[in-house]
Amino acid sequence: HETKTNPDIDYALSKDNYEIISSANLTKRLNARLKELQSRTKTGKARKMRSDAVTAYDFMITGSHDDIMAMSQETRQQYFADATKFMQDRYGAKNVLDAVVHIDEKKGTDHLHLTLVPEKDGRVSAKALFDKKEMRDLQDAFYEKVSSRYGLDRGEVGSKTKHLDSLRFKTETAKAELEAIQKTTAELENLPPVVRGRIDLEIKKAKKKFIPFADDVNKLCISSFIKNKCSVSKTAKQLH
Repeated sequence: HETKTNPDIDYALSKDNYEIISSANLTKRLNARLKELQSRTKTGKARKMRSDAVTAYDFMITGSHDDIMAMSQETRQQYFADATKFMQDRYGAKNVLDAVVHIDEKKGTDHLHLTLVPEKDGRVSAKALFDKKEMRDLQDAFYEKVSSRYGLDRGEVGSKTKHLDSLRFKTETAKAELEAIQKTTAELENLPPVVRGRIDLEIKKAKKKFIPFADDVNKLCISSFIKNKCSVSKTAKQLH
């Protein structure tokens, strides 16, 4: 459901984004992994997962703009491949559902998006896995095993940077468009019928963009948005 509404993206370059781990059938594979990890009662019956459970995280891995873009293309590709391997080794290969490198931000920095199921001790528990200690340890370990080998600095300790995941960004953009059109409609309700008809048509177009994204978010995240816990690199860009 590509709306092409993110002003920071050069969509002519999107074709050059590439996958380290395919994102094909992401929803299906996420649901299958969740089923594998679903806890069971003493009788063997699967316990129902909480509707507000965080079932996947979207990590973004990058580095400072100058450092990343000074690398050769081959070196950047190896850096992102090593970062993916690091996350697989740390959190389990089965829990890393996809890894996609984006190189299409205008004046931006190449970066890796990675979807991760938060599994600890055989169960889905984002709260148990990603506590404050783990987030600090993650930054330290990533620096030691990956980024330091490429001359990059450690991620900022205690960074409060927050990011929107791609579906949430697009959903909120479309929703804002819809609300703006509806407000205009209310203000201009006394216009001639032919003009009101054109406005109604624009509302329908905006709804078509908003509703599919809302559906995608619900399917992929089981009643909650994928939450972006952190960037493991020093410089973070908004997800798209």
